[in-house]
Amino acid sequence: MAFTDAQKKSLDQIDRCGLYINKGQPCECGEDAIYGTKAIPKYSDSMVYQHHCKTCGNEFETWTEG
Repeated sequence: MAFTDAQKKSLDQIDRCGLYINKGQPCECGEDAIYGTKAIPKYSDSMVYQHHCKTCGNEFETWTEG
């Protein structure tokens, strides 16, 4: 999945790195994006993160393993 420059800047607002998109897409708020994130433990050492942009209301999920 290719992201626009604005989506990449939105992703930069999230403190975690090494995450994969689970569903949805980051918004295009760029540097104005303010995300609230909820961590949900999943199988063994996997985590799902639900992100909600407080600027535009967009929601998407990312996940990480190990």
